[in-house]
Amino acid sequence: MIARVLAGSDDHPDVEELYRRCAAVDEHISISTVYRTVKLFEDAGIIERHDFRDGRAPLRGRCPTPTTTT
Repeated sequence: MIARVLAGSDDHPDVEELYRRCAAVDEHISISTVYRTVKLFEDAGIIERHDFRDGRAPLRGRCPTPTTTT
């Protein structure tokens, strides 16, 4: 569910915003689950966290865009 929410984002939310969006889908999700999952995604190279030193660290997906063949 976290991956689906992140993939459906038109922007680059930080972990706090990602948690709010996930909680809107499943009120039982905890912020620690979101943080742990984001860390796993970072370690796997699926997402990058950008630290802009203003307290926010937006997340950016690194998944390739699917291509279609004709």
